Amino acid sequence: MNNNQLINSTIDRCLLIKQLPNTMWKKGAVKNDTLSNYEIYMRELINNSEYFRNKANGQLYAEPQREDHGEPDAYSDSYQIDFKLLLASSMGNAQNNTDFQIEMTDCYSYITKACKAYKEKDKEKRYASNLLPILRPYTYQDLIDEKYPKENNIIRKDIKNMINDLNKQKNLLLIIPSIFSIAEPLTSEDKLLILKNALQLDAYKLIEYRKHILPQLDTYICTILEESFVVLGDDGSKLEIIEVIDANECPTYLHLKSLHFCI
Repeated sequence: MNNNQLINSTIDRCLLIKQLPNTMWKKGAVKNDTLSNYEIYMRELINNSEYFRNKANGQLYAEPQREDHGEPDAYSDSYQIDFKLLLASSMGNAQNNTDFQIEMTDCYSYITKACKAYKEKDKEKRYASNLLPILRPYTYQDLIDEKYPKENNIIRKDIKNMINDLNKQKNLLLIIPSIFSIAEPLTSEDKLLILKNALQLDAYKLIEYRKHILPQLDTYICTILEESFVVLGDDGSKLEIIEVIDANECPTYLHLKSLHFCI
């Protein structure tokens, strides 16, 4: 077994993935809740990141006052960055039609809020693709040359929509809306190495694509490993872990996650 096969075998054996429900990434998915917006907790994340605070010369990132002219999701005087979900459009649509819906309601007093969850009746079959696995056969050059399915099917549409996001003339933080966990008792360092190796196989090509199309702009990848956010970037030829930030530093994420006790 060669080194790549050993890495793949370890990843397949150890790495578990749970996709976040749409109420944790879709804007306004939690009804009557002004915090129902993943961009809020991503700004909390970068404002608690030493790396991104240094990019902003110590200034806190703010939300845009308006977004009708393509303003970045987080800006400071010296650095701006936009957030994009690495989620296939077909998967997002399927989740929106099948996930539980949550509504915030006042209960007993103006201080206490409760939530109720309900599921829409939907008997229609939903076909969706998982974005990173469908990219696995392709190189960044394949994406540049559009050497992916030519027929007008779900996979082609999902890849094309992702490419449109990658072509944005902005610094990008690409967010994988999933929680990764490790099925074996390993050290934190070993868990991070398994995650990095997995994303190297499937996601690094997106950074390579951007380096060739928009070399003047930054590209980062962020996801969740158990109870921490992990931010990864490019060290020139492969992914590197830039920073690991405890999810407790992102109160909006914890708030949205806590609502799922009632599902």
